[in-house]
Amino acid sequence: MNAPLPPSGPSFDPMVTLCHHRWAVPVLALCSGEPGRGAKFVTFAVKLGLSRPTLVRTLEALIAQGLLARAAGVQHPLRPEYVLTAAGVPVAAACRAVLRELRRVGAEDVGLNKWTIPVVAAIASQMRRTARFGQLQAALPGPTARALAETLRDGQGAGLFERRVLGTYPPVAEYRIDRKAARLAAAVNRLAAELGLTPKRRQDPGGEGFRLRKTG
Repeated sequence: MNAPLPPSGPSFDPMVTLCHHRWAVPVLALCSGEPGRGAKFVTFAVKLGLSRPTLVRTLEALIAQGLLARAAGVQHPLRPEYVLTAAGVPVAAACRAVLRELRRVGAEDVGLNKWTIPVVAAIASQMRRTARFGQLQAALPGPTARALAETLRDGQGAGLFERRVLGTYPPVAEYRIDRKAARLAAAVNRLAAELGLTPKRRQDPGGEGFRLRKTG
């Protein structure tokens, strides 16, 4: 039987906060790949196809999280208006890897939903990399039962999660990362580590687990 996932708390909060805005990961990924580690407002809007209000909300959220900053000094036509902070550089590089893997498995649309990446992280934090519905609810701060059920169902449809019903009474379902999404789990683990989760010294045979940093 799986050990219970840690209760909700500050350990998962930074990832949940980041993924609250659908376009946060793509914005950071774009910055990571641009010269100067940043971009102009119009570059974000054009390359990501975002409306002005959506982009403003996303940029303001990333600034509030300390991952992005407005460029200081006199603006030059070729210089970015928004740049990664020192804390944002490694997080953005991890976001770029996550986005690349989502595109590789054809799951970018589902993968950028609010709870998909945190659920991948929560499942991967288990030594056996499996988790039950209640464990995921306890681990992640905020999702309603409906939102979590929809995330798991959509993730199954996109080939990110597998669902297995155990031969117990009453029957219990557990979830794990689909084999084709193993590289995505590795990229999410890297993002989790950059956001404050501690990598394991010894990994399980799948090689992609991490432990939550103890708090308090």
